[in-house]
Amino acid sequence: MEKGILNLLLATVFAVFLLGCTSPTGVTGTTANADATGRKKPSDWQGVYTGNFPGEQEGSWEQAVILLNRNYTYSMETKTSGESDEVKQRRGTLKWDRRRNTVQMYPFPERLGSPVFELGENHIVQLNTGGNANEVSEGSTTIILRREPNPVLERTWQLTNLPGYWVGINDRITIAFKIIDQRVVVNGVCSRFPEQYVFHDDGVQIKYRITGGYFRDRSELKTAFLMALTYTDDIKVSGDYLMLISNKQTIATFELVE
Repeated sequence: MEKGILNLLLATVFAVFLLGCTSPTGVTGTTANADATGRKKPSDWQGVYTGNFPGEQEGSWEQAVILLNRNYTYSMETKTSGESDEVKQRRGTLKWDRRRNTVQMYPFPERLGSPVFELGENHIVQLNTGGNANEVSEGSTTIILRREPNPVLERTWQLTNLPGYWVGINDRITIAFKIIDQRVVVNGVCSRFPEQYVFHDDGVQIKYRITGGYFRDRSELKTAFLMALTYTDDIKVSGDYLMLISNKQTIATFELVE
C-alpha cells in the first residue's frame, strides 16, 4: 500500500516537472514566429526603391529613386514633373530600427516629408511623425516605394575585361544604368540624352551618342569600350559580375563596385 502511494506521488511530481519544461518551449516558439514575420535583416531591405512624392506645386509630383545600402548609407535621385530636366541628387546615412522595423534617412529633403519608412515585403512605406502611414491628403493612398527587381539598375559596374584589349589597374571605366530618364552614366558622367537604354523581353537596346564628356582623353581602350555599347543586345548578371552580350557572345565584363 505504502509502495503504491509512493509510486503515485513520484508520478505526480514527474508530470508537474514535464509541464514546467514544456511551458518555456511554447513561449520561445511564439517569439521566434514574431521575429520571422516582422523583423528583417540588412540583406532583406538593401536594394533600389522607386516611387512618387507629391510636388511642391499643386498637381505636380516628384519621381524618386532611393538606394539603401548594407553599410547604412543611402543615395537618392528625384525629378519634378512638368519642370526642367534637372535631376536632384542626395547622399546620406540611414538608421535601422530593428525593433520598429523601420529605416530613417538623414539628411533627408524636407520638402518630401518624413525621413522614416517602414520596411515591407519588397516595398517601403513613409511614416508620419505619429508613426502611422503618411497620406498625401485625407483619404488618399499612402506613399509607397516599390523595390526594383532588376539587379542591373542603379548600380556602378567597373570594366574588368574587354576581349582584345588590356584592362589595367589604372584603366577605371565604370558604367551605370539610371532609372530616371533611362540615362547611361559612364565614369560618373551622365549622358545629356534621355532614354539611352530600353529593357525588353529579348534583352536591352542601348542607344549610343557621343557627348564628348564621358572621358577627358580617348584612348584606344575607351574608344573600343564605347563601341562595344553599340553592339550590345543583352545584359547578363551573375553574382557581382555584369556581362555585355552581342549575338549571344560576351563582349565586355564588369565587376560590381557599389
